[in-house]
Amino acid sequence: MLVYAIVIGGLLAAIIEVPEARLSTILLSGTPATTTAGGDLLTETFDSAGYDDADWTEGIGDGNTVDENDTTSITGFSGQHLQLQQASGTIETYAYNSLASDQALTYIRFRINIQSEGLEDTDSINIHSSDVGAHTSPGTATHRMELIQTSGSLYFIYKTDGTVRDTSSAISTGTTYCVEIMVDNDGGAADGWEWRIDGSSEGSGAQDHAEDKGRFFFGAWSGSSSATFDVHIDNVDISSSDWIGDCS
Repeated sequence: MLVYAIVIGGLLAAIIEVPEARLSTILLSGTPATTTAGGDLLTETFDSAGYDDADWTEGIGDGNTVDENDTTSITGFSGQHLQLQQASGTIETYAYNSLASDQALTYIRFRINIQSEGLEDTDSINIHSSDVGAHTSPGTATHRMELIQTSGSLYFIYKTDGTVRDTSSAISTGTTYCVEIMVDNDGGAADGWEWRIDGSSEGSGAQDHAEDKGRFFFGAWSGSSSATFDVHIDNVDISSSDWIGDCS
């Protein structure tokens, strides 16, 4: 047991006794956090038996895999995560979360690691998108992120309302990336989008989106390439108010 005196404004305010085992915890509590709390709309770690959140739906074509409790060891991932593996050529390998209501302003953050892909040049596969909750498929997406091969290199591309807005720097298979996306459709002058990879802004722009967002998809669906792929997703957070922070 250690004894400490607390002095405020030159006056003795209190004397406390602290077990030595708790000392490091107390000293560290004054250190600014390196990450913010999870999203107020969704925090999904995939570490439960099944999904943490109950509002997930899967689409799995014959021979494909959607596993929300995959334990493949991946650098930058912790515990279980979501595996999306398209092996059969059937374009249906996705999971989506439905929020309680559609949102005009959202900030989403997740980790992604492309373990393998079989894309031909100019082919692309859907990675992530959002649309209104009433849709039965992600065909009319407010925003979408895809993986594309161009001249033998891989890139992420970002679309809003079906139009390509930006292309990332070249990416690599087997590397974990932290992706953050903001989409604003609240009717104000600042309506628009921005996306970030590993904390650095990849691009932003003004955009009046056609619809709000209520469902958030990960994986491939109609319109995507039939190429094989093995994609892993972890730590999905969605906020209605601000950037969530890094993926640690």
